[in-house]
Amino acid sequence: MEALDPPSSAAPTTGSSPGRFTRPHHLSRPGPESSAGDRAFQAAIHGKYPYSFDVALPDAASTSRLQPAVPCVPASQILLYYQNVGGMNSSLAEYQLAYSDACYDIYAFSETWLNNNTLSKQLFNDTYSVYRQDRSTLNSNKTSGGGVLLAIRSCFVSRLLKPPEDSTVEHLWVAISTLSGTIYICVINVPPDRVNDHSLIEKHALSLDWIVSQMDARDSIVILGDFNLGTVSWLSDAHGFFFSDNSRSSFRPASLSLLDAYLTARLQQVNGVLNANNRLLDLCFVGEDLGQSCSVTHAPAPLVKNCRHHSPLLLTLAIDPEKRFQDHAETVFYNFHKGDFERMNNFLANVDWNATLDSGDTNLAASTMCGIIFYAIDQFVSKKLRCKPAKPAWSNSDLKHLKKVKRAALRKHSKYHTDSTKANYVRANNEYRDLNASLYNAHQSHLQSRLKANPKEFWRYVNE
Repeated sequence: MEALDPPSSAAPTTGSSPGRFTRPHHLSRPGPESSAGDRAFQAAIHGKYPYSFDVALPDAASTSRLQPAVPCVPASQILLYYQNVGGMNSSLAEYQLAYSDACYDIYAFSETWLNNNTLSKQLFNDTYSVYRQDRSTLNSNKTSGGGVLLAIRSCFVSRLLKPPEDSTVEHLWVAISTLSGTIYICVINVPPDRVNDHSLIEKHALSLDWIVSQMDARDSIVILGDFNLGTVSWLSDAHGFFFSDNSRSSFRPASLSLLDAYLTARLQQVNGVLNANNRLLDLCFVGEDLGQSCSVTHAPAPLVKNCRHHSPLLLTLAIDPEKRFQDHAETVFYNFHKGDFERMNNFLANVDWNATLDSGDTNLAASTMCGIIFYAIDQFVSKKLRCKPAKPAWSNSDLKHLKKVKRAALRKHSKYHTDSTKANYVRANNEYRDLNASLYNAHQSHLQSRLKANPKEFWRYVNE
């Protein structure tokens, strides 16, 4: 990777070059306090609830500053997709299909409009750990809209953080362990009617202070979301970082406090992708050390829909996340359809049950009897291997192949950011999307027909 000179701060500083706003002093904020009280978070979801109808074995278990020279594989590179999606409830099936390719390592959304009536499992399978902060009476005067979400590969070591008073802000913090330290990622939504709300900004700044107090020298911060700072214009410096243009910007007191807090934490703005109105509402701030090894560009294609005011972003982080071990071994089950029950019956008939159970201890007798029965099952009932179901359930070999092609195309585009790599990804994405939708519809049709023909399978389907 080509080394760069130390970047100048994207956030304005006192005595900075012309065009940067100046601050006579940094705002004074209280230090971090212990977190307390109930939270509005929905906990991370890992995997499916275990349920089986078999008897298991008794003992079974556009602005690119860097183009990192990294291979087209997940290691040493994290791909993050961000977008203000403007509501997901009306397109849950479309988002579920979009996530099934698992191309991106992290999905970050603002304006999800989700609530308790929508389960995260309706969107993501166990490939991702899902963290949500929905809009509630704690963080808004409105009862609908808003909300933020982070979905992180479940093989990454991640955890939800709870800074003080964070349930009163539409944001959430998640820590991701890497081989060199920890990345603290925050996704935030600042509603238009609260852009000048000092209370909201100060509570967010307090959470940032609390995060900084948890960090060591190897850790980094990423904050991204919809800040609704449409009155602030941004210019790029020599290294591709962005600072506010004082001559064309209008600063409100709350926005000055927000930028001051980020300056104090040594964060720099790295997004320069404008929306259809040539405005910048979605911002991305990263730590100085991380700013030299990341890039933010227009995502080659939206997941589901385009939003005129909010362009989908691709954030590439040249870091190596820590992975947790995931056991994908096949599971062994008894196949009672092929049991030798005649020999089992002879074996059990020849057991001297009176002598075996005559111990005077009821618990010991019951345990001994169960042990003998399980031994008989193990000896006279054949076993079978059950592989983990395909992801998604409607997948086939052609879809798996297109998934690999699409992932490789995205990795290549995140490395080179050229028109040809974008075109290759869009073509692969369209092919995958069309086949995925076709197979999904056929799967749904077959499933509905099967349940109509055999209603008893309905609850099995629900449990699965």
